[in-house]
Amino acid sequence: RWSNGYRIACGVTSFVVMAAILMSQSRAGWIGLALGVTLVMFLTSRREERSQRAVRSRQIALAGASCMLVLALLFIGASGRDQVNARLQSSLDTEAGLPSRASAWASGLRMVEDFPGLGTGLGTWPELFTLYSPRPWSELYFSEAHNDYLQLIAETGLVGLALAAWFILRAGSFIYRRFAQLPERIVPVQAALVAGVAVMCVIEFFDFDLQIPAIAFFFAMILGLAVRVSWSWRIDDDADESEEPRGVLARMWVPI
Repeated sequence: RWSNGYRIACGVTSFVVMAAILMSQSRAGWIGLALGVTLVMFLTSRREERSQRAVRSRQIALAGASCMLVLALLFIGASGRDQVNARLQSSLDTEAGLPSRASAWASGLRMVEDFPGLGTGLGTWPELFTLYSPRPWSELYFSEAHNDYLQLIAETGLVGLALAAWFILRAGSFIYRRFAQLPERIVPVQAALVAGVAVMCVIEFFDFDLQIPAIAFFFAMILGLAVRVSWSWRIDDDADESEEPRGVLARMWVPI
């Protein structure tokens, strides 16, 4: 129901973002891209699981995403495709790929075994990790665990893990309970917000993006918007389904 100009702008933006993610050489970014698109397709049609409309919508979305991926691969050129291929092959490199990270995670688990309750303290991973690294030592220095969940447990113990899990479950359960009650027009917006949060949670198994202030702030903003959208229709169950999209989006920014 948006104007054609707005749809074209969204398509161009999506194409540019996809090409940028491919050229970023971030394997976690590639996983996040695939997961995000899949989640948005699933969430936007979950109310009509068995209808022909839902099946057709998913088929069109999948075809569109596939075409956009092919076009992005053509757009980045032969050198870009070679870089993507080399990055994929380096995933199994014992020095810089997943095996080296798995070795670091094993060392982190030994830290958890020694300090299970309260951990070693926030920010202590870089100093203590070398004490737990097995010999022969690698040339790589893991100043971060490349797994924020493991690093959180190592630095704050089971107490920190319990607090983080409580927060995630509270926010996640609230969003999940209210999702089915959202007006149809706002569902795609909420699906995109939820997908963004889920993608970041998955990426944190392989990276430490939330330790970068700008990304942590952006993640908090996305999560806050997702909760705000759910809360909006919790306090106003008589929201007008015929309300224009611009009015619906504007409601999300009104302070609680």
